[in-house]
Amino acid sequence: LIVNSIKSLYNMLSEVGNNNLKVCIDLGACAGAGETIDEYFNCFKKEIIHCHFVDGNPTGHLAWGDGTRNMLEDISAFQKNDYQGYLSFEFASSRYFKEPFKADKKSIEMFKSLKRR
Repeated sequence: LIVNSIKSLYNMLSEVGNNNLKVCIDLGACAGAGETIDEYFNCFKKEIIHCHFVDGNPTGHLAWGDGTRNMLEDISAFQKNDYQGYLSFEFASSRYFKEPFKADKKSIEMFKSLKRR
């Protein structure tokens, strides 16, 4: 079973039927399905405990600043929905294979700059 949209995730959670299974938003899959962070929260609410917090163009697992997502808008959507879970970077593009630390550093600096605003 491939889960790459709100509908397929909802169906999978219903089929499994176990409250121990929670939701991870992958911003790449979210963009690929044309869905929004708010739509995930409207459907799954407090079941969301993790997010693959990545940039994309619109999809992909890019370092922040290498795609077209707006980090401030995404963070604001999580804050508006009182998100208390985890955000993890996931930079799986081959462009980062030789020097993955550069993608980490770039994304961390961008994230830290939000605090200064």
